[in-house]
Amino acid sequence: MKWRRSLGNIRKAKKLFWSVLFLAFCLEAFEKDEAILEVACKELSHVGVIRCLDGFVYVDVDDAYIHTLLPYLSEEGFEMPPYFGQVGLVGGHITIIDAGEITCCDIQECGQSVSFTPIEGMVVSPPSWKGIEKAYLIIVEAPELDEIRMTYGLSLRKYPYHITIGVKRVE
Repeated sequence: MKWRRSLGNIRKAKKLFWSVLFLAFCLEAFEKDEAILEVACKELSHVGVIRCLDGFVYVDVDDAYIHTLLPYLSEEGFEMPPYFGQVGLVGGHITIIDAGEITCCDIQECGQSVSFTPIEGMVVSPPSWKGIEKAYLIIVEAPELDEIRMTYGLSLRKYPYHITIGVKRVE
């Protein structure tokens, strides 16, 4: 069973590597990070439901994350993410599997509840999100999500699991 421990250590090392790479895009410590995280930890739900939409698999989280936390960011020019606020859009979520990342369409976990823990708030500059200069994220811990990805033969996510609270568009 030594190979299982080695495989587990390799997975942890890969996750750490991608997390560090992701954090390299972190632009600044936001002065309201502590207050935002406190509200997220104490006042908002830490349970969501796994949903599937055209190959996109995500944890549907309470939209109160955006409604409650965005006012802390609006003075800095942050606004609602583009997939929020209209009928048919996913709203507040944690991405598990991006659309096109998997060919299998029968995700057994869809409809199940999953718990997560908010652990950090941060401003990042997303390198591949066209038209978006900065995004404010709540990083979450949810080991169950890694297990789901591995169940379907996927590697660990390149970036930490997170809820996007607000975005700043390129001017």
